[in-house]
Amino acid sequence: CRYKFLEVYSYNLDLKDSFIKFSRDLGLKNYAMLVGIRKTDPFCSIQSFKAFLTFLYEDNLAEVHASDNSWPQFTRIHPLLNWKYKDIWNYVDKFDVGYCELYKTGYTSLGSKERTFPNPMLLSDDGTYEHARVLQDCKFERLGRK
Repeated sequence: CRYKFLEVYSYNLDLKDSFIKFSRDLGLKNYAMLVGIRKTDPFCSIQSFKAFLTFLYEDNLAEVHASDNSWPQFTRIHPLLNWKYKDIWNYVDKFDVGYCELYKTGYTSLGSKERTFPNPMLLSDDGTYEHARVLQDCKFERLGRK
């Protein structure tokens, strides 16, 4: 981990089971979690996506709220919830935040190796890809994902 004051916990489980294991491993009862989700982030399954859309349209997703009843009880903090694609890159550039080198070669959204490739919107005439920050229309952010 780049920051000496942070400990990294990694579980080979789905998100919910990882939160359960994390809270049990640390003996946590009341705690808060920073969650890096944005309203524009997709979900893996159609069922999850439909549930998420319902959640969004009911205006239930807030920057700070309690976890759902079926999850371990903690406060979810979503500092990036209302950020747009360009907001992320503006922040990265302004504060010189390190990032994955793949963004320099046309990747705009990262997933598994098998399902992620450079964004075709960033393909130059010479066959190379432009940096991810060059993408103008955020609706194309996920074009590099299958």
